[in-house]
Amino acid sequence: MASSHSQLEHAIALHQAGRLAEADQLYCQVLQANPRNSYALHMLGLLAHQVGRHDLAVERIRQAITIQPSHPGDYNHLGEVFRRSGRAAEARASYEQALRLNPQLLAAHYNLGLLRGASDRPAARRHYEQAIRLQPNHAAAHN
Repeated sequence: MASSHSQLEHAIALHQAGRLAEADQLYCQVLQANPRNSYALHMLGLLAHQVGRHDLAVERIRQAITIQPSHPGDYNHLGEVFRRSGRAAEARASYEQALRLNPQLLAAHYNLGLLRGASDRPAARRHYEQAIRLQPNHAAAHN
């Protein structure tokens, strides 16, 4: 039997290759062996988001956060699920939590810029500028 780590790596490879049903099955197998595997939960959340199951995505990513509350990427991805679902206040709170945990998280600055763009241009600009400071060739932030 393969180790949970190698199953997780294989699931991620399948996920990246667009073989979502197979990836989902392997993530679930990893969780059967270790229900507290926050990364597998997080990845299941991202997969659910990809297929339009936003409520399930929120649930899975929140479960990952409950297990490992200090991982800023989880909050950033949760914010993305909220933003793309039209839940702006929850998205903002998630991105801001990601930045409290890691003020240098490029993705959270960029995503806050996207979120704030229409409603608060000065705030959006500050986040885009911070993203550019962190990665000067970030074309989308320059745009």
